[in-house]
Amino acid sequence: MTFNCGPGDDISIGQLAENIARFMGVDADIVEDAQRLRPKDSEVMRLVCDASKLRERTGWRPRYTRDEGLRETIKWFCEPVNLALYKANEYHQ
Repeated sequence: MTFNCGPGDDISIGQLAENIARFMGVDADIVEDAQRLRPKDSEVMRLVCDASKLRERTGWRPRYTRDEGLRETIKWFCEPVNLALYKANEYHQ
């Protein structure tokens, strides 16, 4: 069986990028590319993870808030030994 897991709220990519920049203490210009936006009449404008089935069947709850997870991820990438492991040009599923 496959389940979604996530906090159940949504955030725009722009806001996520702004939060990452703020947590990193950098001043970043977040640029929106009009070609990458969903069409005005798109059937889906927002995507939100619904983990209710996973919670009901297993009792799962997120260990971190989104902001806590972002801070932990930034902290991980700031360690040179971890950054050396990251291969930006490789895609892993």
